[in-house]
Amino acid sequence: MASTPHTSTARTRRSRLAGVARWTVIVLVMLALTGAATNAWLERLDDARFPPPGPLVSVGNHRLHLYCTGQGSPTVMLDAGLGGWSIGSERIRRALTDSVRVCVYDRKGLGWSEGGSGPNDIATSARELRALLLAANVPLPVVVVGHSLGANIAGYYAATYRGDVAGAVLLDPGTPEDMLEDFKGSEGDARKITGCGWRCAAAVVAGNLGLARLALHLVFPGTKQFSARENAMYLAGLSRARALRAMAGALAFLPKSAIEFRDARSFGDTPLTVIYSGNTRKPSGAETPADVAAWHALTLDRMRGLVAGSTRGRGPLIVPGVTHTSLVFDSASVALIASEVLRLARLPDRRSPSSAR
Repeated sequence: MASTPHTSTARTRRSRLAGVARWTVIVLVMLALTGAATNAWLERLDDARFPPPGPLVSVGNHRLHLYCTGQGSPTVMLDAGLGGWSIGSERIRRALTDSVRVCVYDRKGLGWSEGGSGPNDIATSARELRALLLAANVPLPVVVVGHSLGANIAGYYAATYRGDVAGAVLLDPGTPEDMLEDFKGSEGDARKITGCGWRCAAAVVAGNLGLARLALHLVFPGTKQFSARENAMYLAGLSRARALRAMAGALAFLPKSAIEFRDARSFGDTPLTVIYSGNTRKPSGAETPADVAAWHALTLDRMRGLVAGSTRGRGPLIVPGVTHTSLVFDSASVALIASEVLRLARLPDRRSPSSAR
């Protein structure tokens, strides 16, 4: 049967659409390959420009970066928050390094540490910290100091491995209630979280294709507390696919981490101090200043409950005028943190009452 003009036009249209689709796929594949190759090259340049200041220590299927300075006992271990790594603890490390041996490290996938498989909950992070201390022959006990999510990890460590800890200083730890605020499942659902799923896959793809790097370079204004070199280093670290995957994983496991932190609230006689930023956050959305003030009051009550988990608890010590972020950069708050860390470091070893440091 002969083709009608209408049939011929439809076939032509389909043929053109197929051609456009084919070339669109080809162009997208070429752009993806170009982006991946360019990003890999830029990562190599970043690695050459910003080499790790300390060694990489094996803790199983990956290696963690550890950097120690100063002398003295016990060693102080610093841990950063969710979006940070050892660079975020620099001000505190510098404030302590003339008085005691102090170490900063990067959790898996962050900073100079390699990415690794497995969960990103605080219990796993605490186990990996312990593996790092043992593998690097860091003398125990240590004073653990953490900020934000790092404070939750430090608190969990202090409660779980009491014999390893001479003292703990928790800087703005997340409360289980706030960590669970956006979670819609049950406690049982939180405990059953085992993976990151599409969030981590998307983070890895965005990182490897250079999309995250491009977006960050377009929108990242820099952190005023950092020098120009530190900002460049921070941006390079954020652009790595493994860092994006690690942060996506930490967020995916946040509900499980909240339950783990809530359950590990007994510190025995381990000295513990909570330091809290007086201007943690401002009103958001429909909140009023009164709403934020009420939130602060409730959070302080929860912090007092955390301190009560230790027979040698102190705080919360409130630093006025600083935010959650500036707490670890502001000169006055860093001085307070360093003073409190040194106070705990100089306490007699409770495991051997007759020995004093």
